[in-house]
Amino acid sequence: MTVQLTTYDYDTGRMISQKIVSRATSEVANNGVYVDGLYDPRLYYVVSGVPTLRPPNPTTAVGTTLYNIPLPSTIKIGETLYEATDSTMELVFPLPGSYVVTVRSFPPVDIEFTMEQP
Repeated sequence: MTVQLTTYDYDTGRMISQKIVSRATSEVANNGVYVDGLYDPRLYYVVSGVPTLRPPNPTTAVGTTLYNIPLPSTIKIGETLYEATDSTMELVFPLPGSYVVTVRSFPPVDIEFTMEQP
């Protein structure tokens, strides 16, 4: 008999992987740190053994400034990652144009903004 399961980090609730395995294999291989079913780690985490929707990210953007950034968070601009050092960050871009900015946090879900540099 096979089962679908999602493994997770016991301490944080962060989902690690999704597997389809035999029940006996799953219990031995994962030391019981899994939940039955397949869950999207972009949307869910585990709280007290229960898959739970991740909370919304409270970050907002006005112009090129980010507000209410949860700490710790990583700010992604293009392919470059920056650690958020404060809950408010004013971003400065090198050239005029549109920039996609992603705020990666946990457990809040990631949030994406498009910012314009005149």
